[in-house]
Amino acid sequence: MNPIQLYLLHFPNINKFYDTCGVDKKEELVSRIPGGATLSNRFLLDCIWWTMVVIEPFLSLFLITVFLPFFIFKVLFKKRVANKSKNVALCYAGLARQRINAVPEVYQRIDYYLYPLFVDNSWVMEGKERHNILESLNVWDVLKAYIWSIGGIVAATIKTHGLYLYRNYLCYEYILTSYYLNELSPDSTLYFVNHVDRWAVLFNFAPQKSKVLLQHGIESSWADWPIKLTTVTKAYVFCESQKERMTNAVLGHEPIYEVMPATISLTDMTTALRKNIVIVACDNYIFYDQEEKIIKSAVRDDLRIYVKIHPGKNDYQKYLNLKKKANKNLEVINTSTFPRVDAVVSYKSTLGLEYEALNIPVFYYDELPLEEIIRRINSL
Repeated sequence: MNPIQLYLLHFPNINKFYDTCGVDKKEELVSRIPGGATLSNRFLLDCIWWTMVVIEPFLSLFLITVFLPFFIFKVLFKKRVANKSKNVALCYAGLARQRINAVPEVYQRIDYYLYPLFVDNSWVMEGKERHNILESLNVWDVLKAYIWSIGGIVAATIKTHGLYLYRNYLCYEYILTSYYLNELSPDSTLYFVNHVDRWAVLFNFAPQKSKVLLQHGIESSWADWPIKLTTVTKAYVFCESQKERMTNAVLGHEPIYEVMPATISLTDMTTALRKNIVIVACDNYIFYDQEEKIIKSAVRDDLRIYVKIHPGKNDYQKYLNLKKKANKNLEVINTSTFPRVDAVVSYKSTLGLEYEALNIPVFYYDELPLEEIIRRINSL
């Protein structure tokens, strides 16, 4: 298949996500703008949305044109790296290093890790070589990918009627990465943590015969992704109960399964009070109404509430406002710190499972009525 067809393959998963999980596309887009999550004016929300519908394709085309000379320069002046048969970690998700570091046998096997082109330079996997895709490509690859990505952005805009607005300029890097993987030996082993996004689909169709998936997050009960990762040969999951869920929702077949150890370590917080809880915040404020009720119902001098922000969430102003207005003992954590607490409140999340594995009670929204969760918190 050509690069445009390859890029368009991930959109059925995106559509499934929006159609099933109840995320409002407009609110999600605006929440990615600093301070946008607190915007309640529906008319203004609609104006921003439709402005972005018109602008986004042109903005993506502008950005890839800006990237072009930068990529050519990088290719011309970077030392070329031979693509031999190796074990490669594809760190195209924020939790990749955390998952890999938690599984010693995986960490030991990896020869080097590949990172996205536009990430902070602090992305480091200790003791491993770090590379990017441009080190194995030539100028013609960069020019070809640019031409194909123009077609990919236009095709994606037409296919989605302009209503999927999240970083279509990445089509350029997507095609460059596909060239890199095509150059890599088919006997190499790929390690990654992506389940359903554009990168997961790309890695699934890469020519390498051996692919290892480390579970990124919990798959919801409704999950049954149209595009499945049928070429994964081994998968590391959080617990035994996740094997069937991953087989049905993500993989479409049953590979070799292993259960990974806990990937978090708990911290004794200096701000802790007599009793302490963590509320695991979901991306896109999906459970904000429940979280707000809990926070307002658990105002006690001896109770500290930590709100653990989702790794992909940049705007958490609503929680800061809630601290000012409703509960001075609320503390927002947007780092990789995991407080040692007496209980956890969570949706069906990876972090909830990990706290459970460390013998800390976890109250799940889909297992207990909200009133019972509040009662249990207040009885601590």
